[in-house]
Amino acid sequence: MSFLSKAVDPPNELSVTNAIRLLQDIGALTSDEKLTELGKQLGALPVHPSTSKMLLLGILLNCLNPALTIACAAGFRDPFVLPTNAEQRKLAFAAKRELSSAYGGYSDQLAIVAAYDRWEKAQSRGAAEKFCAQNFLSMGTMNMLSAMREQLRRELSMKGFIPHSCNLNANDAGIVRALLVAGSYPMVGMLLPALPTGKKAVVQTAQGMKVRIHPHSLNFKLVHASNQKQEAVNKPLLVFDEVTRGEAWMYIRNCTVVKPHPLVLLASE
Repeated sequence: MSFLSKAVDPPNELSVTNAIRLLQDIGALTSDEKLTELGKQLGALPVHPSTSKMLLLGILLNCLNPALTIACAAGFRDPFVLPTNAEQRKLAFAAKRELSSAYGGYSDQLAIVAAYDRWEKAQSRGAAEKFCAQNFLSMGTMNMLSAMREQLRRELSMKGFIPHSCNLNANDAGIVRALLVAGSYPMVGMLLPALPTGKKAVVQTAQGMKVRIHPHSLNFKLVHASNQKQEAVNKPLLVFDEVTRGEAWMYIRNCTVVKPHPLVLLASE
């Protein structure tokens, strides 16, 4: 902290504290802020430390391809294009929901993983543009994700992290969802039971902040099972990529419903 304070434009003290806490949460720093062996490995990759940890776990868990897609999509833009027309927008959400179901549903991030898997297959048949049109995907964004994935794969290979193909479990929905938890932690929240006067779902993050799910998320209409509504879940835990500020509320945009088991294994508290 004292070193950073001497910079020409020093970072905000709270931001530095939060960054240190995050690195400690994922095992990159010790409690006295010393770099761990894991931290050294995470620092060797050109992505966020949490993403680096997810990639390494993706190799260990034999599901590297989904990890690469999640990593690159998190650092780029959403490939899904939402039309302004109401009817077309419904079709776009239906397409995204169907893609997400390949990995168990209720996930914005895993909808992208499934979309990329199917886009690659369509590409091999010369039908990628048709696939993008049917599923409301940007062809340009998909091409960019493909290039980013290949660059990141080469980086992992050059540093000796990839011993083999590492994809035996790439289609195992439970393992891939657990992997997403590893890449998202500590960005975790719990869906709260709605108040009688409340119209929209509220999520309480691990830091105690109360946020809403963004209307562009597949989970926008998700409700706590105690409310007995259509898209209810019994163990409403979510992982998400970031919190953004709206006009009146803070929002989480890309999120995934997860079970508590991977959190128990990965959480530091």
